[in-house]
Amino acid sequence: MFGGPDIGFAISAKAKNPDAAWAFVNWLTATETGQKVIAKTMQQPSLKSVPLDTSDVVTPEQKAALEKQGPALGNMIGAREVPNADVATALGLALQEVASGQVSPADAAKAVEEAIQSAG
Repeated sequence: MFGGPDIGFAISAKAKNPDAAWAFVNWLTATETGQKVIAKTMQQPSLKSVPLDTSDVVTPEQKAALEKQGPALGNMIGAREVPNADVATALGLALQEVASGQVSPADAAKAVEEAIQSAG
């Protein structure tokens, strides 16, 4: 459900073939071919030479929003994570519940605000 500029990859200490795992992660994150795979999954590629693949985007508004996201992400610096685990969990849950139609955006925002207030 989540994606963005701070996606990380890791290799398990128990990997049977860590060199092959590293080769795959390196290929996926540092080559144009690997970044095209990333772009096809609607994640912003890290290489500026690889455009986001919007071929299966449903509406022109969604396409426009995604195309604006790339340049905006290029200017981001510093920490981009929610520093409080309870607030981050509340935000993730709220986004999922709104996306699945379980709660209204207003109710979700209220729940996140309550988590922020509790975090102090």
